[in-house]
Amino acid sequence: LILDEHATPFRRIWCCFEEAVALSDRERDAPMKLDIATVHEGRAEQLCDGPSEHDKLVARSEPAGGEWAQKSDREQHFELGFVIRSIPCIDVEAADASQ
Repeated sequence: LILDEHATPFRRIWCCFEEAVALSDRERDAPMKLDIATVHEGRAEQLCDGPSEHDKLVARSEPAGGEWAQKSDREQHFELGFVIRSIPCIDVEAADASQ
């Protein structure tokens, strides 16, 4: 999910549907993951549902702490307040759709 300054993915009906499927589909052998990416102070930031492939790669070359430590280090600058402030924008009944 790419979260812009207008919280567009929470205001579009198709995005809401995809988010709901990713979070609730229990019929898959492996559950889907939902990552959130945004730009904060001109820098791309990402929250991942588990360690990213990059976290795993870095952990192989810098093993201190492992992939979960790398994930924690990478995500510590994510502006979580923006996500929290965006949650009230989720209103499926009022969501937009393309014509």
